[in-house]
Amino acid sequence: MIGKDSEHRIVFVDYHGVLTDLAAECVTNPPHVSHIRPDSLVALRLLSGYCLYVISNQAGVAFGDYTRSELDASISKLLADLRGLAIYINAFFYCPHHPLAKVSMYRTPCKCRKPSTFFIREALASHRSSTVKSVLLGDSVETDIECAEVAGINSILITDKKLNTAKFANLVSTSPSLLSAVPTIHRLLNGEGISRR
Repeated sequence: MIGKDSEHRIVFVDYHGVLTDLAAECVTNPPHVSHIRPDSLVALRLLSGYCLYVISNQAGVAFGDYTRSELDASISKLLADLRGLAIYINAFFYCPHHPLAKVSMYRTPCKCRKPSTFFIREALASHRSSTVKSVLLGDSVETDIECAEVAGINSILITDKKLNTAKFANLVSTSPSLLSAVPTIHRLLNGEGISRR
């Protein structure tokens, strides 16, 4: 059961590879609810009551696959569609930059591209409480898990591959899907003991 202060219990999720099966470099259309895995939709419902944030590197903007205005409109539609399914996302944060961007204005050093903790700090700053508990779920060791490590928060790696993750002290476990990670998320955010990895 989710506790009374669940507004200060936060789940950060990556978009490509966690909510969807799509690899970021293969996506030529902005986010859409039809991209989300059916089991991820189930997982998001099971995580209702927590604050949910999506944090995504959206290099499609940087490479000219779609414009930022198209992405913003698509995200607004995605969030509205999810609300229609009784799934509420607090915010969808994204970085449009990439060091090899084809669109010159996005080919710049930035403070928001994961593994930067910029969006995590933005989200945590909006929860003015010393009792914030949070976890980040991502499929990339280099961006997602490193981001959580630098931020000092727990993480769960979504993968069915065996990867070398020994250096990550805050990595709690690996899981093949967001749905299969839900019990671990509940235990983490409700203060129950867990066996790490």
